Amino acid sequence: MDTVVDKYFALQDTFDELIEEVEDKLLSDPSSETLATIQKIKRELIFLRRTVSPLRELLAAIQRSESPLINEKTRRYFGDIYDHAIRITEAIESYRGFDCGYAGYLPIQRQ
Repeated sequence: MDTVVDKYFALQDTFDELIEEVEDKLLSDPSSETLATIQKIKRELIFLRRTVSPLRELLAAIQRSESPLINEKTRRYFGDIYDHAIRITEAIESYRGFDCGYAGYLPIQRQ
């Protein structure tokens, strides 16, 4: 699980860079292509949120568990992974609405 969560951090870094690039592009040369990219990023973030949430819930259940099979060292290990999953979830939530307000930057499409 630790490796999976670490991969989510790599994805988060990728999204940070991609969003920054799209925002720069939007301000310098807005186009319908930029809007399509924003929509694609938004869909990817929704997918990511749907994959991280169950993992976070599983880790929370492990934290709450009173099973004698989980010793203190293992509980701390899963607690660290849970904290990382929470950080990923918070980062994903911070991206919510990054597309709001950008419509005003896009050129009006004439038919």
